[in-house]
Amino acid sequence: GRFQELILGPLEQTDIAKMASIVLSCKEEELDGQFVRDIFDGTGGMPDFAFQALENCKRKGLHDRLGNKKIGWGNDTTELMAKFPSLDELLLQRIDDLDDFTRNILHLASVLGHSFTLFEIIGVSEHVLSIDEDQKQSHAEKLRTSLYTAVKEGILDESVPGQDGTDELKHVSFIDFSNYDAEEDEEKIISRSSSEEAEDRIYTFCLDAWRQKILSYLLESYKRDIHEHATSVMKLKFPDIDKRDYRTKLKLFHHLKQCGNGSILEAAELAINIGQSLRQEGMISQSILVHNEALDMWRKKSKTDDKSDSNSTVVMSQEVIKSMDQSQLTSVIKLLTGVAQLSLKLERSAYSLEIINIILEKMMPRTNLRNIDNSLLLIYPILWMLRNLRMSKQASSVLDEFVFHPIRRNSGGVARLMSAFSSRLTPVHEPLRVLFDIMMYVEGETEVIDEGFLLWALESNSLRFTESIDETLSKYGRCASSVGAEICLLLVQNHWHLDKRKKKLLVEKGCELADKALKRARKIGYYETPYLETKPVYDQLQQEMKNV
Repeated sequence: GRFQELILGPLEQTDIAKMASIVLSCKEEELDGQFVRDIFDGTGGMPDFAFQALENCKRKGLHDRLGNKKIGWGNDTTELMAKFPSLDELLLQRIDDLDDFTRNILHLASVLGHSFTLFEIIGVSEHVLSIDEDQKQSHAEKLRTSLYTAVKEGILDESVPGQDGTDELKHVSFIDFSNYDAEEDEEKIISRSSSEEAEDRIYTFCLDAWRQKILSYLLESYKRDIHEHATSVMKLKFPDIDKRDYRTKLKLFHHLKQCGNGSILEAAELAINIGQSLRQEGMISQSILVHNEALDMWRKKSKTDDKSDSNSTVVMSQEVIKSMDQSQLTSVIKLLTGVAQLSLKLERSAYSLEIINIILEKMMPRTNLRNIDNSLLLIYPILWMLRNLRMSKQASSVLDEFVFHPIRRNSGGVARLMSAFSSRLTPVHEPLRVLFDIMMYVEGETEVIDEGFLLWALESNSLRFTESIDETLSKYGRCASSVGAEICLLLVQNHWHLDKRKKKLLVEKGCELADKALKRARKIGYYETPYLETKPVYDQLQQEMKNV
């Protein structure tokens, strides 16, 4: 019920007559019928096209009073009527009529995006045009004049802070069919008060056609150069990533994405950061979009993908995957894992599993499996997705394939080689194996629980994890203490003949671990995986405590 679909068709000829009367400041009955028909036929009734055509007619004086006192084409516009300019040609004419400096500023603006701020384009233009320090003030004034010209020409819209001390934006646009003075003195523009000039402003292209037309004339190397300058300016202004707002982060991400291979990893990490922030705000679909935008830096669609919709998985070619170094592989796996997690939140489990299979079958085998810590952290979120889908047997197999098997295969029982695989996350390996083995019993995959698990869990030193291990794992999912707490809970719930003393010991240990894990999870966020998956364990253990 939040959205309503509207089908917008072309304007009728009567609507074109009304538009013409507004643009040309006359009454509808004063318009020549042939003139209105030409505008309607030439533009197909497209509102933007018709407006641009009428503005072009007004600016170039192509209309005149006819002998019948009606307003129609002038005597020298026969050729125009025979071959009506396309919207593309109209836009090009308007751009060509601007002065060189204004065109150059619009070149920069088109690369900066559909919208940009005054301070942003001033900073970037100073870099691109190599403006000396003593010329910056005059350059800024000249640039403001050019932007005002672009607003006056209907190329840009301008939003300025409200004058009443609030944060509301006052919108300024000349795309309102008003009869503005096209010959306004430039001195009037420059004479704005210093307080007004000190305010930042947001400029937006009135039509994306303007931006696309300007971009089409720029060399790819020049556009990339502008993106690199924009990246440098934004980093200097906002060096601390945590102090950047969404708009700044997204702008920086889009610039980094266009800078080429040298910035691809930085762009990916920023996308992950943005996605996490959006997820914390509950904006799951937007987070998926950002992840997918970052993945587009590697994706190469085949011809069969052309008809695929936004919900389908676009698989990267083996050629692209093989070309990735270890850092790129890690970034892509993190991005794909993020999409799988988010899709699972939207109850798209089949799609999540499709992505998981791509990661496990095509990407993980190409990572450095000798780096046990890295392997565990890459598959850690996947383990919990499989567990939540009641696929603990598969989770156990993944753990064995990418953690335990590489250790067995390469150690050969030789102590020297085993030391090469020593891992600071080793203390969590066995607890994860135990948890998934118990869950296989719960899910009906096995008939009994290894009795050794109970004795092991009751040992005083078992399931005790350092702050460092908990801190590391909590960045990827549940912390180790949360894992230990659930092991205690499952052992209590699935050992029917457990004596009261052992049960009390297990519940107390579980409550201690759950309390520790929950405190950490709260700091991360109430909508994040660590909290959402630890809180139910904590609540059940508290209930068990009441029973003992």
